[in-house]
Amino acid sequence: MASQDNSSSYLKIIKIATPMMFANLSIPLLGLVDTALLGHQENAVYLGATALGAQLIGIIFWAFGFLRMGTTGFTARAYGIDNHQAVYRRLLEALGLSVGIGLGILLIHPWVLEPAIALLSDTSSELSGLSLEYASIRIWAAPAALATYAFVGWLIGLQQMRSVMWILVTTNVLNVLFDYVLIVELGLASAGAAWASLTAEYLGFLLGAVLVVKKLAGLQILIKAPEIDWTSLVEMFHSSRHLFVRTLCLLFTFLFFTSQGALISPETAAANAILLNLLALTAYTMDGFAHAAEALCGRAWGAGKRSAFVEACKGTSVLAATMAILCTLILLLGQKPIITIYTDLENVLLAAQKDYLWLAFLPLIAIWCYQLDGIFIGIGHTRTMQNAMLLSTVVVFLPVWWLTRSLGNTGLWATMSCFHVARIIGLAYPFSRIMRRQWGKRLDISMFSV
Repeated sequence: MASQDNSSSYLKIIKIATPMMFANLSIPLLGLVDTALLGHQENAVYLGATALGAQLIGIIFWAFGFLRMGTTGFTARAYGIDNHQAVYRRLLEALGLSVGIGLGILLIHPWVLEPAIALLSDTSSELSGLSLEYASIRIWAAPAALATYAFVGWLIGLQQMRSVMWILVTTNVLNVLFDYVLIVELGLASAGAAWASLTAEYLGFLLGAVLVVKKLAGLQILIKAPEIDWTSLVEMFHSSRHLFVRTLCLLFTFLFFTSQGALISPETAAANAILLNLLALTAYTMDGFAHAAEALCGRAWGAGKRSAFVEACKGTSVLAATMAILCTLILLLGQKPIITIYTDLENVLLAAQKDYLWLAFLPLIAIWCYQLDGIFIGIGHTRTMQNAMLLSTVVVFLPVWWLTRSLGNTGLWATMSCFHVARIIGLAYPFSRIMRRQWGKRLDISMFSV
């Protein structure tokens, strides 16, 4: 009987996680299409300008990722106690905050984008000018993009992964189609890529609104202005602040890693770009189980059901670990063909191969960061996430980088691995204490066994 229960639990998790995997993998696919279309323009500067502009916009939007993460946890916990009015209130709070921040970004962007482009690039005035043009167009998507974060977070909290998949996949497919029309047919180059993304993001927002309204109808919630709950708003503010600080630390580590690699040599910078892209691909794949953990653990925690919570932690973690092993095996067995997809430049190939093993085994470590993040988002302990990330960055990442500088790029990858290990320790120990405080029992490691 226990085996059948485990099988049914795993099937349920796979059903929740699979749509998120497809949705997540559509994101790097869009980047590949952009690269392919712009890489065949007469002037390579358009590809560089789009990459730089997209990086800046990605940093700005990603910094507000708490709009997605925080909304998921709050919604899942309210859903766990069948408090549909609280579910609705969380949606409106997240949506109001998203639109407010988006409009704020639009107000200040004329004074922010140009210095930011100058900070990120030490390049020709032509490339900087085109990057600024791209970013100045894309930035107008801020209200729609951030509101979509709120929609996605809310839907994940309700375990509506198929709806999330449709929003993300549709947005990215439309982006690809608009890219072709504006870049290839109309010849608008990097500006065309920006207009394509802008248009797709607003259409994705409209689709998200339709799917959210449909779900509200399914929950039999009337669309109306609810009473303001100041306690709820304060709780959301504190959670958002913690997740914002956490995200800034994470952004800092990856930007610092990239900049230090660029200081070593252009070949090292190119090699690291390839390896980080592969790391992102594995993260997008494995994140489906972290999203499942957010929804399932959050709902069980909100309902106060320890057995369901333990089952969600165990099931998502076992499947995530299996996926991590699969990712590592694929990376190890396909090393040469995988790298040659990205480049045929001999110096870059050699630089990438030199530190490839660090990348190949990193999913086996990183998966526990993703899973613990998912669990903590679900249960709403965002301060712990913030503190763990701060400690990992200040106490581990920077000191290890300083001590391994003589090792060059190998030292950088060792630093990145230690950073991930520190994140695990920074979350695993508090998790044990939280479990004991919540249910009077310590974390039993056997809960994660198959």
